[in-house]
Amino acid sequence: MTSYVGKHAYILVGKESSYGTPVTCAKDLGLIQSFTPSDDNSYRREHTIAKRNAQNLIAGNFVSTATLEFLLQHGRIFEFVFGGTTTHDDTNTPDIKHVFAEGDTLPSMTLEDGVNSTSDVTMTYAGVKVNNLTLSLALGDSIRVRADLMAKTVATGTSASSAVISSLATHPYYFATLKTGADGNETTQANVQSFELTIRNNLEPQYGLGSRLLTNLIANERHYEFSFTLGFQSKTEYELFLGGSSPDTDGSPTIPSLIFNANNGVTAGNGRREINIDFSDAVYTTTRKPVVIHGYILQDFTGWAKSITSNNTWVYDNISESNWF
Repeated sequence: MTSYVGKHAYILVGKESSYGTPVTCAKDLGLIQSFTPSDDNSYRREHTIAKRNAQNLIAGNFVSTATLEFLLQHGRIFEFVFGGTTTHDDTNTPDIKHVFAEGDTLPSMTLEDGVNSTSDVTMTYAGVKVNNLTLSLALGDSIRVRADLMAKTVATGTSASSAVISSLATHPYYFATLKTGADGNETTQANVQSFELTIRNNLEPQYGLGSRLLTNLIANERHYEFSFTLGFQSKTEYELFLGGSSPDTDGSPTIPSLIFNANNGVTAGNGRREINIDFSDAVYTTTRKPVVIHGYILQDFTGWAKSITSNNTWVYDNISESNWF
């Protein structure tokens, strides 16, 4: 019997034009670190009086979820997260700027989870949508992405594809900056130790009589949640949390803008690689400042944002519009 290890595995995706109708999977999402699918037949037991044992074992809704983790190289995944139109700007080719907008209806993908060896196996998931996405960066690391997925159905096969591995650079921590403050006058934070952003689409599964499979996954309220840790240097950020030198008594303290950016410092047209996420109407929900003996004093902030700023969330890579999907 064939044994498989990580080198035999691959993940490829394709964008669906109709929810749950499988398409060819030929595109990568980044440097895959792990893929963990989990499927559930939702069985239930049917009992009767006079018997202790179940009389029937009945399958319920087919539930298919997965977690995909990868190092960020380009922006394809964000089209499935924000849901709006992606605009491809080729003004500075070969560098392409992909600008993301929010939308109310999320697109779906087909995802091929395969192993390519002497005996191939594929599991092709159709009707896949991104429920939650977390982007994180810490000192000594590169930008990591974790996507929590939900799928309509899956089909097995025995003809594997070839892995697609992009040669695009990742985004190490020394490319990144975090800015907060008034819109257009943001201040770069010094000594940021880590940053994490979670986008929640709060997908609601829809089922109907006559089938165990999903009919759709509806995106409910969108939530933006962020957190970061920085070396304590002043009271400035704490006063943004308070709304002044003491807690605001008659309003909600706001940070009009929070911008996370990572770029390689190269001008567009000469190999620029960048991700820029700009949030409007942000707030700090909690903060803490632990002090320990011999320790570096740090500040932790968590917060929410209402939306991304129009036209200010983008990725630079070398993927042309015709090769996007």
